[in-house]
Amino acid sequence: MKIYLSKIQILGFRNHISTELSLSEGLTVFYGNNGHGKSSLLEAIYMLSIAKSHKSSSDKEIINWNTLEESGHMQILGISRNEDITTQAQIDIDASNKDLSFRKGLRINGINCNSLDFVGNINSVFFEAEDIEIIYGGPSKRRRYLDILIGQSIPSYLKDIQRYKKVIAQKNKLLRSIRERKSDKKELVFWNERLAYEGSKIIDLRRKSISSLSSNSIVHHLELSGGEEIELKYKTKISSSNEVQKIEIESMSNEEIESKFLETLISNTDNEVRQGISVYGPHRDDIEILFNNKIAGKYASRGQARTIAFALKLSEAIFVENTTGRVPIIILDDILSELDPNRRNLILDMFKNYQQVILTVTESELLPDKIKKESNIYNINSGNVKKKLF
Repeated sequence: MKIYLSKIQILGFRNHISTELSLSEGLTVFYGNNGHGKSSLLEAIYMLSIAKSHKSSSDKEIINWNTLEESGHMQILGISRNEDITTQAQIDIDASNKDLSFRKGLRINGINCNSLDFVGNINSVFFEAEDIEIIYGGPSKRRRYLDILIGQSIPSYLKDIQRYKKVIAQKNKLLRSIRERKSDKKELVFWNERLAYEGSKIIDLRRKSISSLSSNSIVHHLELSGGEEIELKYKTKISSSNEVQKIEIESMSNEEIESKFLETLISNTDNEVRQGISVYGPHRDDIEILFNNKIAGKYASRGQARTIAFALKLSEAIFVENTTGRVPIIILDDILSELDPNRRNLILDMFKNYQQVILTVTESELLPDKIKKESNIYNINSGNVKKKLF
């Protein structure tokens, strides 16, 4: 099934005071100078998929300052169409009471829901220049990338993550209490068993997802790079550091993963008590990205890293489709400016079969004439959006 966003309404979000657009299937292009609201518009659209900003950790950062001083209300509302199914997703943030924390509300088809039930109703894949941080950044960047990908594709995954975080928090509290001689080590038995059980479910989903991503990324990267190879390897810390490389995680059953994880937790109790934190588990996971059999983060140039990141995101779109049965909306935020004309045409051609592609560029001249004629094109200036004809 193919999905597209037919309407987007934004109130008080970054530099969009009031923006309402009806969108069509096919390619939609927004162009204009940097800082005028192109990326903010795409960020708002992506929030309808993941229930939060992927650029800011605080809701306070995304509310328009004038709105904050006046009404204190921000809203993003989107309507998607999927054959004969219509879905309305709505995000509201109330900051009218400045002495209290912001209140955030999520709704699907007018019904209040939590983030676990909101995420994944409108599927999209976001491409941006900062995607190279998946390659150059630390393990937390890659874990976050993985969590967003799997989370909007497999609803149970976010619930697994939520439960795991609660167990980790309780265990860490107990570890510090034991270190201060206020609790007994025997109390760890329960929490270690819980951690191994919840953690093994996350590891199982991650390894399967990375295996799928790796297979498709290899194909896309060969096409984009002209023959250079990449590979993704899942690195999970369910064993002590000198053994972790020996674990063939792909060949282990979920029960074997849980057993190995628990064994490691028990044998490393003293180490964890001494540090006062949980040292082992999927919260320390990483994806090893190899480029021509070398660590990409160390040896790939920025141009090569961009190509790797693009191959990953293309594979993400396939993963979402294969997992959910829905073709995602493709969102491309200013990724054409650093590419030569041939490369731009290759990239745009890769998305011709998607139901909806939403793209930003700084200049309309970056678009081939054929694309201009076939697309819906808008200019954005100081948060104001106007349709243009070419």
